[in-house]
Amino acid sequence: MQSNKISLLVGLVLCLSVNDIRAQSGMHYNNLTRSDKFKFKDIFVSYSHPRLSRTSISAGLGLSAYTGDLSSASNLSLQRYLLNPNFGLGLNHRFTNYMSLKFEVNYFTLYSETSPGVWEDQGFVSKNIEYFVGLEIDLKPKTDFELGHKVWNQYIFFGIGRFHFDPRDPDTKVPLDKVATQQNGEQSKSAMVFPVGFGVSKYLNDYLSAGFEAAFRFTTTDFVDDASLPNDPNPRNDAYILYSLRLNFQLDRWFRYGNYLKRKRG
Repeated sequence: MQSNKISLLVGLVLCLSVNDIRAQSGMHYNNLTRSDKFKFKDIFVSYSHPRLSRTSISAGLGLSAYTGDLSSASNLSLQRYLLNPNFGLGLNHRFTNYMSLKFEVNYFTLYSETSPGVWEDQGFVSKNIEYFVGLEIDLKPKTDFELGHKVWNQYIFFGIGRFHFDPRDPDTKVPLDKVATQQNGEQSKSAMVFPVGFGVSKYLNDYLSAGFEAAFRFTTTDFVDDASLPNDPNPRNDAYILYSLRLNFQLDRWFRYGNYLKRKRG
């Protein structure tokens, strides 16, 4: 009888101890994962995950808009209602919970007819390619999504790169520098580009997210359209905008994936 009482007492103590440990662990876990108490230094906390790597790949498909001497992005009817496709591939390397290094290559079309009274009978179409490196900054930490606290993410990015263009007559496809309608002569067909944009994405699972992205591209040339007033008192460089739907896939840690394949074969 005495031994039964002792056993019951020991079991009760152990039960209370385990519950107390779980409660303290839960409080500690919540304190570690709450993101509402934001501190500026949190931006620079290094990212790590036991299963996911820092690297992700992305692909995008969307539309392109031009703004320059012939028209602007708001002149939809002059730009085929923006039905000018773009396609891109990207590589991201995350180094903190908020920031990633972004490398991207995009192939896209720009097209414009002329505004009434401006360079009559001239328009252009151009197949272009750009590549840039930039910094992407999330508005919420990556851990919020991995812990299931949130599924929607917003981010901004900016970068520097280069793009190559080739303005041609929309009908004959003859290079406009050969037509020389504006007497501009032969100009360089590459220039610096400075993308500035934003995006919204939804995490579908730990690995995959999908969203929308838009970015304005400042350039260092006024000859994307091969049209430039020689004595323009207020010269402005051409620019363009890329809108795209994007898929992003975060890669697994290679050594863990290799072990997974070995276990699967075994």
